[in-house]
Amino acid sequence: GLGIYLAEGSRNRKPKITNSEPLIINQAIKFFELIGVRKKRLKAWIQLHERSTKSFDKVKEFWLENTNLNKSNITKIRIKKSTGNAKIKEYGTLHLESSFVLSQLLMKNLLELIPSILEQLLDEQIIYFLQGAYAGEGHVGLAKSGSVNMVGYTTTNKKERDMIRVLLEKLSFK
Repeated sequence: GLGIYLAEGSRNRKPKITNSEPLIINQAIKFFELIGVRKKRLKAWIQLHERSTKSFDKVKEFWLENTNLNKSNITKIRIKKSTGNAKIKEYGTLHLESSFVLSQLLMKNLLELIPSILEQLLDEQIIYFLQGAYAGEGHVGLAKSGSVNMVGYTTTNKKERDMIRVLLEKLSFK
């Protein structure tokens, strides 16, 4: 969960994770619950591209069927205006957030403590963290043989890039 939050989380407001994949949203729900935010306190809204061919009802139904959210969690659907030839996500992106004040303080502190937390983790735990981070911002290139030939992590934050590099090196990815 912390890896997903590093990759997909908001850092300047309420703790929020945004993604177009239900699997990531479900992991985010588990993470919020793990840090003490009950599901009924989570609010979600869907951002749908104006060129999407799906109806509001179909989009909401998709998120309710594919995530652990209830109708009471999803508060609204917003329409995103077209900008160029942006790729359209047919079911939009879901923005999951906690307005619980203590979660705001906790997330701020957790983000600051990530380097010291990671120093204490076992390799298996580092792998879980990296899986979360890579689910949001990473990519792995495969050769025709099926072997990994490139591992990348997309962020403009140099500290995050360095942290990911150090973790990969610790796991013998060079």
